[in-house]
This record gives sequence, structure tokens and C-alpha cells, in this order.
Amino acid sequence: MPLFRRNAVTAAQIRTSDDNRQKNGKTKKHIAIIGSGVSGLTCAHYLVEEHDVTVFEANDYIGGHVNTIDVALQDGRKSKS
Repeated sequence: MPLFRRNAVTAAQIRTSDDNRQKNGKTKKHIAIIGSGVSGLTCAHYLVEEHDVTVFEANDYIGGHVNTIDVALQDGRKSKS
């Protein structure tokens, strides 16, 4: 499913309500993270402890450039790319 800019803007414009108050009195925020690469997943990991987080990914897999694909070489060996 393609990720469109309008989807990200809509997610980022969500406002918090009084129902989202944390125990420490701070307002719980709705946060949109674009991309599920190393940086996006790290941000989500730390932010989800105190906020509602949604990660948007355009690909059908997570990991971004960390994703490894096996490629068959002409001589039958496999290489990682």
C-alpha cells in the first residue's frame, strides 16, 4: 500500500484530549513515524512508553535498508545484497 503525504499530515494533526492524560499529568500525544527502518523503529520503541505511536511504511516489509535479500550468483553460490 503506497504511503501518501496526505495520510501522514492527517495522522500528525490528531489532537490530544483530556482522556489521554498520563499518571504524571502530562498529555499523551499521538505520534506518526514515517518509515520502519532502524531510526523509525528505534523512535517508536522509546516513544511508545509514554505516547500513542503509529508507524507508516510504504513497503510490505519492515527494516528499510537493513532488509537482506539472497541473490543467486551464476556459479550457484548465494550472496547477500
